[in-house]
Amino acid sequence: MNSQTLKCCTVQGSVWRIFLPLVLILSVYSEGANANSAEGKAISICSDSNYWFPYTFDENGTSKGLHVDLVTNALAKLGIKAVIEPLPWKRCLFSAKKGQYDAVISASYKKGRAEYLYYPDDAALGGVSKQRLTQVEYTILTLKNDAFDFDGDFSKIPEPVRVPLGYSIADDLTKKGLFVQTSTKGIYNSLRNLVNHKTGSIVTTKDFATLVAKDESIGLHVSSMPIKSKSYFMAFSKKTALTGDERAGIWDVIAAVRADAALMSTLLESYVKKDEAPSN
Repeated sequence: MNSQTLKCCTVQGSVWRIFLPLVLILSVYSEGANANSAEGKAISICSDSNYWFPYTFDENGTSKGLHVDLVTNALAKLGIKAVIEPLPWKRCLFSAKKGQYDAVISASYKKGRAEYLYYPDDAALGGVSKQRLTQVEYTILTLKNDAFDFDGDFSKIPEPVRVPLGYSIADDLTKKGLFVQTSTKGIYNSLRNLVNHKTGSIVTTKDFATLVAKDESIGLHVSSMPIKSKSYFMAFSKKTALTGDERAGIWDVIAAVRADAALMSTLLESYVKKDEAPSN
């Protein structure tokens, strides 16, 4: 190798050493920019208007609940403005399917829904998703006089089993051969039917079952063993203009908000006294 060639190689090596860190920095910045490229955008979301305390419910025409709070906190961190509207759950899903909303709160994973909704990659695997809103346990609510504790045998669950219309748990129980009654009138209507007819059961979240069972005048029993545990998501319409990177960025920030123990405690505290169904 002559001196001119050696000098050339030395210069090239020096240039490469100068520009390599710059290339790496630009690469990292580019990835961050992609994940945060939704900043400044406004997205439309529909939430379940049924009284699914404390996760989602309609309070005088406004979307409320822990899942709504999680989403709004995450979007605020990303500089995204959210317009959230409460709708009956089936209408919310149908509207998202048509592209009238960018996303829904809160959907568990179903293969049929995944035809028109985007979920995190691990949603279809079952179990606890890293990018969930929260994990929700479903349990059985019965009258104390006919107290029932689930032991893993679905055939023993008292029928009819009352579940709000559109909830995926209703399909799960129907496939088990159970007689399931669905209603558009909400959980408190199901509770009235249970008390009046003195037969059957209600399948609802463990949080809500524990809440309503505090009223000792009704005489309710909550099964200690849940029948199912599900991850719930902010799921995006496949007709949304948000990119894959933008959706993934939102799910990542939702996970970060959920992992913030202090913030979650503050959010939950706001629902401690909201232990009655809305009057409307």
